[in-house]
Amino acid sequence: MPAPSAMMPALPFALPKSVPTHWLAAFRAAYLSVAWWGAVVALLMAQTPFNSPLVLTLAGCGLLSLVGLLTVSEAVRSRLFLWSLLALAAVGTLARTTLSAEASGLAVDLIGILVVAGVVLGDLRATEAGTRTMLALAAGLVTLAAVTADSQVLALQAGLWASTLMLVVALVMRLQRRTDASTHALFDATRQAAITDPLSGLMNRRGWEEHATRAYAQALRERRPLTVAMIDADHFKAINDRYGHAAGDAAIQWLAEHVRMLTRRPLDLSSRFGGEEFAVLWYDCGADEGQHLASQLREQVALRPMPFGHFNIPVTVSIGLCQLTPDAGQSLTLALASADAALYAAKASGRNRVASKCYLPREMPTTASATV
Repeated sequence: MPAPSAMMPALPFALPKSVPTHWLAAFRAAYLSVAWWGAVVALLMAQTPFNSPLVLTLAGCGLLSLVGLLTVSEAVRSRLFLWSLLALAAVGTLARTTLSAEASGLAVDLIGILVVAGVVLGDLRATEAGTRTMLALAAGLVTLAAVTADSQVLALQAGLWASTLMLVVALVMRLQRRTDASTHALFDATRQAAITDPLSGLMNRRGWEEHATRAYAQALRERRPLTVAMIDADHFKAINDRYGHAAGDAAIQWLAEHVRMLTRRPLDLSSRFGGEEFAVLWYDCGADEGQHLASQLREQVALRPMPFGHFNIPVTVSIGLCQLTPDAGQSLTLALASADAALYAAKASGRNRVASKCYLPREMPTTASATV
């Protein structure tokens, strides 16, 4: 026999995944108990006989919804809670049409407040389809009012009450959904800012560590080669000293754009580690392709001086490479250390060079070879 959640059709209402459901279910059960029996008390205070069909229906529906909320699966509880509130709205519509205005006023107003408060406190959301469902239910309650009312005036009053209530419910659910979306957007923007270097626009070291770890794990699963590059601007201090720190910042941005141009594939990564140092990870990139990409980057930077005001400032970079296919005996940290050692070899051999070190499992990096 299929589970209750599989038997009940999916509806366009949902809860945010961040809501802790272990206490929310208990709260909803308690709220429904208060809502239904509060409505019963309000009707009795309006001089409605205890054995009247309206009171018995209200008490029976409240008991069924409470038992259902405590026994069904978590996937069904959100929908059951909402439909229990909507059933309470239907009882309010019946009270408006079957009782006099003087007798039903307090009870109907209380029911309306309980329904709206339940939607707010239950933290329910509605999509566009959910809003249309609310409007359809409003039309259904208006029809119920027209069928059960003793006069056209009562039917009109009950219909207006029911449709207004459903519109308020729909509005509240949409507002809660939009607030939730805005909160997530703000969280995403804040998180993105935390892993982005503000000067270069590339990832900072924190962002690199987070994304590179995932890329390395994926490469390990898929047995894909990686090339890790450490890139450093040559004579960067001289640029700062001669042209000023504004020129140094412009050089960082200029180099970042060159790096970004060669890391456009979905799983490629580029990062500014700090100062004038950058790190690159080329995914599914073997030794020959990595050497070609690094040489292309070095040539593009050296080919044309950086324009800065009235100056054309020559900029070159030294690059250290490490090519590897991830294995159980390897790590991204050691790969970075290997690329960094190759970078120092490129600097020592005259700068404006690409140096490569092969990183082997459980072994020290081999001797670097530098190429122009």
